[in-house]
Amino acid sequence: MLGLKFINDFTEPRHHATEIISRHLEGRGEFSVSFVAQLLSSTVVCTLGLITNSIAVVIGGMIIAPLMWPILNVSYKLVTRKSKISINPFVILVISTMVIFFGAALVALLTPYKEITSEMLLRTSPTSLEIFIALAAAVIAALAVALPKISDSVAGVAVATSLVPPLCVSGIGLAYFNFEVLYGGFLLFLTNTLTIMFISTIIFSFFINGRDFSKLETKQVALIFFGLIAISFPLYGQLQKSLTSSSISNSAKTTIDEKVAEFVPNTEIQNYQIQLSPDGNKVSIKALLLFPPTRTISFEQEKEIIDELTTKLGKQVDLQLVN
Repeated sequence: MLGLKFINDFTEPRHHATEIISRHLEGRGEFSVSFVAQLLSSTVVCTLGLITNSIAVVIGGMIIAPLMWPILNVSYKLVTRKSKISINPFVILVISTMVIFFGAALVALLTPYKEITSEMLLRTSPTSLEIFIALAAAVIAALAVALPKISDSVAGVAVATSLVPPLCVSGIGLAYFNFEVLYGGFLLFLTNTLTIMFISTIIFSFFINGRDFSKLETKQVALIFFGLIAISFPLYGQLQKSLTSSSISNSAKTTIDEKVAEFVPNTEIQNYQIQLSPDGNKVSIKALLLFPPTRTISFEQEKEIIDELTTKLGKQVDLQLVN
């Protein structure tokens, strides 16, 4: 019985798929006062959340972001060759992207804070794993439109999670003249946008046309697909770099912990900061050491730690032990 109910949840809507999806998308993502207000508000809130390093504020910005609808309207147009809004949905998506990007840059310029926060850094080193996160968001977004039983507000938050914060980070990178932040944030945004667009197009096509994919805008869908393939190369490189950096970080922490415990027992080590140089040949390590009273590490002992790290990591080491 449970299996039949599950199958019915998918087969029932297919008989009225065009009507259901069309009704959900009717007027959604259209340029209106409410759409622009949501777009600007989400940009300001998300950007300030990223700058102040507040995840709660970032989430608040994502909740009100309306960016899901232009993307789903593009997917619907690729499947049916029709649009449920008066303006080309792709044009609305591009304009919305520019509003968020330059809006975030303007907010960042007007604030006194110029630090790259941890919330920003989380969105500047995308890897190939990000595609799977966007894939999950795409599935829930498309099904929310095709299946009446799924809340589209929940889907909107899932999509906004993948899109608005990285795009705001990219805009902040522009304001700070930081190319790495600008590039990393925009690469993540582009990856998620193309993934959501591609997957939702496939799902809409299944519900509306069944297995007949001949009605799709083949050239545009192929362009999205090959765009994803092209993006996957730098993402894979980032994944490899991330794995290498994680391995080096763990090895460095273990080595320092062991040597410091050997030289000065009962020393507490805090605030590790480990960074791999862009060329991968040098590791910069900074750590705060809280020694027992009247105890410290000598210059010779610190040099021994550096030698040990150089041998284990196979890289030049710049070590700063702060007490």
